[in-house]
Amino acid sequence: MNLSQKEKRKFGKVVKVFVATTISFLKLSSVSMANALNNTQSQTVITSGIPTDLLEPIMELIKLALGGSLLLSVILLIAAGTMRQFRKKKEASEWTTDIIKGFLQVLIATPLIFLLYYVVTLLLGNFTQFLKPF
Repeated sequence: MNLSQKEKRKFGKVVKVFVATTISFLKLSSVSMANALNNTQSQTVITSGIPTDLLEPIMELIKLALGGSLLLSVILLIAAGTMRQFRKKKEASEWTTDIIKGFLQVLIATPLIFLLYYVVTLLLGNFTQFLKPF
């Protein structure tokens, strides 16, 4: 294929988005997508107000994000160690502290968001407009 640099970048972006979408669809498809539709009147809602069909994919995404963060931090720490071997101690030390801070930020973000959600639902849980806005 004879493509210009701009067309190659655009084609690369399209391929990346397609692959990411396909992988996420395969990973996040649940048993409920394959089951026949039952005549249920209302959707099962946990006491927190989040439907189980929504909560399961969110938990899968959180697991994928934490796993990806762990994998990326290990790879980058290996790269920082390699930089130290090439006598770039200053850059390697900066990288190491940034990698550790970033990984801790990712680890702390998940429970913090759930804690904020819990506090908001605890405070506003009695308002039906909050749980079912439409």
